[in-house]
Amino acid sequence: MRKFDKEYHDALSATLTEWLDPADDVFNSLDDVSSDAKLHKLYQREQFLGIDLATGKQMATHTWVACIETVNGRPTLSECSALKDLDSGRGVSLSPTLTLYNFILQHTQSLIGIDASFGIPSELLSENRWDAWINAFPSLYTDADAFRERCQQGSPLSEKGGSKELKRQTDVEQKTPFSPYNLRHYRQTYVTLNDILRPLVAGQKVDVLPMQTGTTNHSWVVETCPASLIKRALNVKKTPVYKGKTDPHRMQRERILDTLLETDGVYISPEYRVMILDQTGGDALDSVIMAWYLYHLWRVNPEVFSVGDSLRKHQPDSLYLREGMVF
Repeated sequence: MRKFDKEYHDALSATLTEWLDPADDVFNSLDDVSSDAKLHKLYQREQFLGIDLATGKQMATHTWVACIETVNGRPTLSECSALKDLDSGRGVSLSPTLTLYNFILQHTQSLIGIDASFGIPSELLSENRWDAWINAFPSLYTDADAFRERCQQGSPLSEKGGSKELKRQTDVEQKTPFSPYNLRHYRQTYVTLNDILRPLVAGQKVDVLPMQTGTTNHSWVVETCPASLIKRALNVKKTPVYKGKTDPHRMQRERILDTLLETDGVYISPEYRVMILDQTGGDALDSVIMAWYLYHLWRVNPEVFSVGDSLRKHQPDSLYLREGMVF
């Protein structure tokens, strides 16, 4: 295991040791195997998806999805596409949001990571439970601008006289670039919460972790951040500049891709490899990074996906259960 794996997972495991109760029924039901194997056996996850989400007029072209699954005994990148290409050849034109919604529904018993905020700082929340807040979302915020305005109204004043943008506990810990309602980020947060997660949660189609309990037959959706993952993977304090059209940008994309995927021996076809490296916006690479990370985390430390249940039992006031958590 590489240095970044050991350091990160040692710290994570130490935290989980305090949260996870080995006497829980879910573990006792499978006493013949290790805790990792118990979780793998109880909750089979067959596909690992990364969704690099863009919003607005560029949503269809700049949103990319990737999928890693086991093919002939080897982890393989089986999908890497822009959102606009997912429905090609079907003869039906859907909105980008509905296309993404359907894409998520088509993947059952999967782990799905989305590069978007799943919550806002607790100081700005009107509900004690995340699922109650997400179901009330349309009545609380009529549109994206109203969402940002209400968040700003609840924020403290800065020294310059404007509102100070708050961050969630997980944003501070994982060093995510923006507050959920930052000017560059708030529309993405709104679309993710109102147009994607809310209908999925209301229809009981997926489980959003750690705020909800992960069940056997549902896909699990988690928040991920490629920028934070890259810094941990390369053991650097600043994310290297890999989004751009120059040769150095492409070389950085290649460095990142090779560093991550060789950790687990993920196979990428020559066609996908060229496409990922040639996609100058870095969106394709970001989606692959998220898919890889979920595959990797499920393989080496699946207990992390049970954190929500353990928090509900041992630390019910945890901010992760209200604000969300970057995995």
